[in-house]
Amino acid sequence: KVINGRGTPSAAPITEGQCAGGHDGATAAGEFTGQSYLTYQKGANPRIQFFTMSFSFKTGGDGALVVCHGGQDNADHSANGGDYVVLEVVGGKVKFGFSAGVDPDGLESAVAITHSITVTDNEWHHVTAARDGILTAALTVDDITMRGSDPVGKFIGIDLSLPMYIGGHPSYRVNGLTATTPIVGCMTDVSYSMNFGPIRHVRSIDGHYEAVPHPMSYTQARQYCQQNDYDL
Repeated sequence: KVINGRGTPSAAPITEGQCAGGHDGATAAGEFTGQSYLTYQKGANPRIQFFTMSFSFKTGGDGALVVCHGGQDNADHSANGGDYVVLEVVGGKVKFGFSAGVDPDGLESAVAITHSITVTDNEWHHVTAARDGILTAALTVDDITMRGSDPVGKFIGIDLSLPMYIGGHPSYRVNGLTATTPIVGCMTDVSYSMNFGPIRHVRSIDGHYEAVPHPMSYTQARQYCQQNDYDL
């Protein structure tokens, strides 16, 4: 669903049709003019699960790429969106961050990585961002991976209840988001997956589901599914 965005475009709008063919000349790509963003109403709620977000994009300026937050009413989490997962372009670099919230003493359990590659060149770049440990993350841009972690955080659950926004956000005054504008450019091959047991749960932005093998013992998987009311 594409709805009207807010904020001033982060770069001059690209010409119509520049996204046609995507990064490989064949795959359809979404065009973001700085006045729109895509809303995935189901959002994503990894809780204690690991997750991976990947996509290809090109842009000439900074802006929000993927933004998802929890509610503001969690007493043990920070305000303005609670927990979050954010991917954005800041200072010409891809930045990836997530938060599991703030404890009563004010300590936030969060990880943030800013990649070294400059991506504001209007060329296609491929991004993979992953929570691959409780408070560890990996950010890959064009096959170069950088890592980050939070060695002192106490919270482990990332509770996301609001929609996932792609290409922008209705408000830029939310936790974890540095960008103040929507992205201007093209995006394609957007996918989001969660790993919660012996199968890997893959959810694409069109609502498609897929299951592929993942190493975990049956006992661990059964216990996790019982705790979280999943079928196994």
